[in-house]
Amino acid sequence: MLLNKKSFFLFLFLIFANLSSAKYIGGDKWNKKLINKNNIYKLNEAEKDFFFKSAKVITSQNNKTSVGTSFYVKEIESGFLFLTNYHVIENKRTCLKSKIIILDKNFNKHTAKCYKILKQGTYKDQSDYTYFIVKKIDKLDFLKSYSETKFSESLPLVGDKLSFLGFGGSKYNKNFSIKISNDKDCIFLKAFSKITLGNTKDKEEVKDIISTGCDTESGDSGSALFNRYTGEVVGLLFGSHLSKTRSINLSSDYIKKNLDNSPITFVKFGSWAIQSSKLKFGN
Repeated sequence: MLLNKKSFFLFLFLIFANLSSAKYIGGDKWNKKLINKNNIYKLNEAEKDFFFKSAKVITSQNNKTSVGTSFYVKEIESGFLFLTNYHVIENKRTCLKSKIIILDKNFNKHTAKCYKILKQGTYKDQSDYTYFIVKKIDKLDFLKSYSETKFSESLPLVGDKLSFLGFGGSKYNKNFSIKISNDKDCIFLKAFSKITLGNTKDKEEVKDIISTGCDTESGDSGSALFNRYTGEVVGLLFGSHLSKTRSINLSSDYIKKNLDNSPITFVKFGSWAIQSSKLKFGN
């Protein structure tokens, strides 16, 4: 991997902390909104659903504390199943030391623990996901009322409108500061069977990627990227373009003009997610 192999994907999002919104290259302008009980009514039903299913992940590893995002998938016999990135929760040690923060539908905040990792798509797999469980305890009984998250079996159509909610920009505390990306640039652009990240000297390949124009920042890793109207998960957000400069302006006008031929610049200058069809859990 780039850097020291272990930290490549984490680097993708940590570096966002040093980029201002003015330097964002995924669309015309930065447009992520903080969502809380005062303005949640502005979201559609699918977006409201993921507001409550999304959980903040606070991890400590290598003497560093990081924020990521995860989301509720379903109830299973051994606990409640959540999904995030491999670079957010990489191993048992990280799992046991993490804090998972989620809201019930009365907007009460609850803190849980990652109890066990059940399945992963690792760097060796050229992927980036971790399924983990939290134990069933009384204070988390509200999760039993949450619907099972549905994953799309097929790719979105080019131009499909997407949304995601993530904890990008959130501090390393127990506050539930979640933002939504759902502006006109947050659409499906192109699918890639494999992409190469990095420079000439250090390259890494990641399989089964979709690119979008959705606004992302540090802490959004592990967010559910979903169809804005059906609520089906189409991908797991894991990274975005890192350069502070750009030779091509990936504006709304550029996106509109090039949707039919979907140029390679869509992956070079967009945000990236693992395709939902490659995130199957169980049989």
